[in-house]
Amino acid sequence: MNLILAILSSVVIAGQVCPQQNSFCVVAQTQGSDTCFTIHSSFNGWNGIGIGSTRMKGADMYIGWTNSTGGVTVGNFLGGGHSQPPVNTVQNHRVVSLMDPKPSWSQLSFSFCRPTVLSSNGQSVTPTAGFIYGASGNIPTGNLDDINKINLLQHDANDAFQPDFSASNVPVVSNNGGSNTVKPILTPSSNFSLQSVIITHGVLMFIAWAVSPFIGIYIARYLKSALGHTWYILHVFFMAVLTGVATLVSFILIFLYSADRFSNIDAIGNAHEKIGLVVVVAVVIQIILGYISNAKFDPDRPAIPWWDQAHWWLGRSLFLLGLVNVYLGIAYYSRNYDLAGWVLPVFWIVIAVGIAGMIYGQATKGQDNHVKSTEDSRKIMVSE
Repeated sequence: MNLILAILSSVVIAGQVCPQQNSFCVVAQTQGSDTCFTIHSSFNGWNGIGIGSTRMKGADMYIGWTNSTGGVTVGNFLGGGHSQPPVNTVQNHRVVSLMDPKPSWSQLSFSFCRPTVLSSNGQSVTPTAGFIYGASGNIPTGNLDDINKINLLQHDANDAFQPDFSASNVPVVSNNGGSNTVKPILTPSSNFSLQSVIITHGVLMFIAWAVSPFIGIYIARYLKSALGHTWYILHVFFMAVLTGVATLVSFILIFLYSADRFSNIDAIGNAHEKIGLVVVVAVVIQIILGYISNAKFDPDRPAIPWWDQAHWWLGRSLFLLGLVNVYLGIAYYSRNYDLAGWVLPVFWIVIAVGIAGMIYGQATKGQDNHVKSTEDSRKIMVSE
């Protein structure tokens, strides 16, 4: 065992790898029995690398951020999956002066050294070791000077790479991804971070499922006779444009920028993603049913046709499912970012106002079905 460790410690590590050109680069070099790393990043929140694994779990992680004095604090963490990694009980590194010139594009650069070989409490650095990186444009919360009291918000960019640092002073190109990594189609940036993407997604979905349906359903259920043909125009605006288009745009946005894409191991996140996919598919079907209902509308119909009934019940089910998923989205967001205290109260107030409005409409107006005989309003018409 001692012979193996001696051989590993004699390996010369030197080189550079840039998983994201002009956005995230790692420079490595041997200094005695240590390997020193310099990280350059365009993300000014926190930046780090993990050694010994191509996924978070099992990686020996080193994460740095700007502290309260303007310097850099670097902590050694133990990768544990899709959550903030726990602090290593043995901090096996030291922060050193910047060992590689800071590029013009870098917002945060720092260097640290650690033993090349570790027999415990970490992973050894070898020429073929797997690496990961993570970067965030969100400044950590908590005590910036204490690694035990820091809260690292979710990364905006991440990937696995397997560089060969053994070729002295030769820049090395990353393979841009390991077998266990799913890359986003579009990479978030410091100007449009993953958190910004998620907030935009959440606002659109909140409008689509917590606001617009209450109005659109109220108009269709209680105001047909009062508004005449205008009810249909308003219903289409709220349900097809606000709810339908906002849902599709929001889904496409998160699909393009998210690395999870239906592989989330977090229980709430996984449920949110799966339900979201069902909602997106169902909303397209619902819009088609709405078009059919309008195209086949007959003012002299004696009963409600089955396609209208299908449109009603799918709409009701979809509305409830959408509301549940908005709540799950808020809960999942709060696991990765600080949630403003007003978000949940506003959510519940909007729901309460919407329900109160529906109760008022039912009590004072009653459902307006547009049939010749109100006695037949709940019959299903199989054919015209």
